[in-house]
Amino acid sequence: MTWEPEENCAGAKDVLEEYFQSVGGKPKYSAPTNKRSRQSNVSSTPGTAKKKKTTSSNESPAPAEEPKWKPPAGSWEDEIQAIDTIEKTDKGLICYIQWANGKKSQHEVHTVYKKAPQRMLKFYEQHLVFKETGSGNNLYKDDE
Repeated sequence: MTWEPEENCAGAKDVLEEYFQSVGGKPKYSAPTNKRSRQSNVSSTPGTAKKKKTTSSNESPAPAEEPKWKPPAGSWEDEIQAIDTIEKTDKGLICYIQWANGKKSQHEVHTVYKKAPQRMLKFYEQHLVFKETGSGNNLYKDDE
């Protein structure tokens, strides 16, 4: 249950295509812009560079940026829609969260342990993998 780059999924092309169809198609990535090529068009001679266009008084100003969203104070139990995954990084374990309001965020696991312990327990229970053992190997026997 990890996110893998598409090139790592060569043996699962049918499953990958089925996934893309279920989410509305394969995402389209825009090519990164090359800042150097834009800067090279500007003359280095002082006074010859183009000036930035200013807005006139009859034009409305650009809308203010939406303030950065922050998780709620207190318990997160009822605010979390799902815990997507937990990833090990050089900074430690990071938990990826989907919120009920549609936002997504990432937090260190110790924070999520404090804010949403039941959600973390549910996540771990869903990801348990059980190993089958023979009936003769059962160390815990019912005393009845």
